[in-house]
Amino acid sequence: GNKMWILRATIDSDVFEKLVRTAYIGKTGNAYIINPQGVLQTKPRFFQGILERKEGLDIKALAQAGSVMEVEGENSILMAMRLETKDWYLVLEQDLEQEMEPFLKKKGVAFALTFAGLILVLVGIVIVSRQMVWELIRRERDRAQIDANLVQSSKLAALGKLAAGIAHEINNPLSVILEKAGWMKDLLEEEDISNSKNFQELLSSVNKIEEHVERARKVTHRLLGFARKMEPVDEEVDLIRIMEDTISFLEVETKFKNIQVHREYAPNLPMIRSDSSQLQQVFLNILENAVDAVSTNGNIWVIIGADDNNSVRIEIADDGPGISDLEKKKVFDPFYTTKPVGNGTGLGLSVSYSIVKKLGGDIRVKDNKPKGALFEIVLPLRRLGV
Repeated sequence: GNKMWILRATIDSDVFEKLVRTAYIGKTGNAYIINPQGVLQTKPRFFQGILERKEGLDIKALAQAGSVMEVEGENSILMAMRLETKDWYLVLEQDLEQEMEPFLKKKGVAFALTFAGLILVLVGIVIVSRQMVWELIRRERDRAQIDANLVQSSKLAALGKLAAGIAHEINNPLSVILEKAGWMKDLLEEEDISNSKNFQELLSSVNKIEEHVERARKVTHRLLGFARKMEPVDEEVDLIRIMEDTISFLEVETKFKNIQVHREYAPNLPMIRSDSSQLQQVFLNILENAVDAVSTNGNIWVIIGADDNNSVRIEIADDGPGISDLEKKKVFDPFYTTKPVGNGTGLGLSVSYSIVKKLGGDIRVKDNKPKGALFEIVLPLRRLGV
């Protein structure tokens, strides 16, 4: 009808925006469609509107290779892809910090683990180094102690040889004195001087000389027994007689401190096969310790009895201060002593332990009730192999 009409077609941008929204990534991801002139064809997620121009964006170069650029003051990763049916481009934006967040977290964890590992290694090195230093110090102390013990052992060995030499030297004049005392006694009996007023006094003096010479000879024999080699011999041993001889050896000390020695011996105690000299040394070591431990007017108990059909038991107890549980574990160690410096070598109980073990027996330390220490020795009637 000769009229002018204008036909106008409009694109529904909501359709495009719905498609574009599916490309959003995370909280800051953005996506939009733009033409080659930089005019927005869809509304971006965070900035500008449709048909507005986005300045500073080279779409074609961006489509060929992505880039990192500053968008709204923030560094972002941008990628573009050309649509097949239209000379438009789909542009994706992602905040660089958010995109790198997983990597940065892993990187932080890696750094933390590495740092923790280094700390652990350093701590381990310090601990191991200190342990090595402490071990070296301990070994040096042990070596110094061993050296000191060796020197002490050498001194004791020399002292033993000296004691043996002195005992031999003393035995010779003692034999002469005993012989002369016997000759004097014979003369007194042969001569007719029995009616003399001094006869009984002379005879008593000669008897005293013989008695004390015999006592001195016993002392020298004990010195020889203690100084000789420690290999045990096999002989018949009367334990009660050995114990009484040993107690008499300490008679002066017990009288000086007014110590009462209580004896309890089983009747009809059998003889045993052992080494009397070494057993005497064991008894002497333990009794000397008891005398040292007991105060004035103290008590020592000596008990000997049958343990079973094949062994006997000897108990030596005192009412001294006793031995602590910690000291009981070390009391038989060489050179261990609870006595003040200069009053003990720490070898008595160690030597006693060695002797008893060689003789096939056993030695233990216990508490004596109500106070004090008790040493218990168990000896077989016959040594193994005898």
